[in-house]
Amino acid sequence: MVQGAELPARGESCEASVQGLKDLIESKDGLVSGIKYEDLGGRSPFSNASAILYVGLEHKPRERMGGSATPKQDRVNQNLAHSPSLLLPYATQIINSCEKVVTVGIIYHEWGPSFSLHRDRVVRTDKCAELEMGLEPPWGYKNCL
Repeated sequence: MVQGAELPARGESCEASVQGLKDLIESKDGLVSGIKYEDLGGRSPFSNASAILYVGLEHKPRERMGGSATPKQDRVNQNLAHSPSLLLPYATQIINSCEKVVTVGIIYHEWGPSFSLHRDRVVRTDKCAELEMGLEPPWGYKNCL
């Protein structure tokens, strides 16, 4: 693990911040399939926080694949996954209010944007890693499909 800096104090309610993102998705007629927290296993540059919060967007329309989304919800979710600038403020709010969360990943059919807190206390959209970066790219990068 990288010797990490302490994170800024977290003020707002974590649950309310996550609900804010869910409300945004639902207000656009999208459908959240699930929320999952996972430890990053020492990849975080911070000493006191190392969790990623995944927000799943349902990607299986009922008519095609037996999922729970309507075709419209599937299209909306796909569009949301292609809209990192729309999602960034919500990810920032989640990271700033959820004590252990340093990354938020939006997942639509195994891909989507992710957002990470950096040492300068700014949340940024993660970039796709180059092949030469290996299986565990540096902080702020992710392996893209």
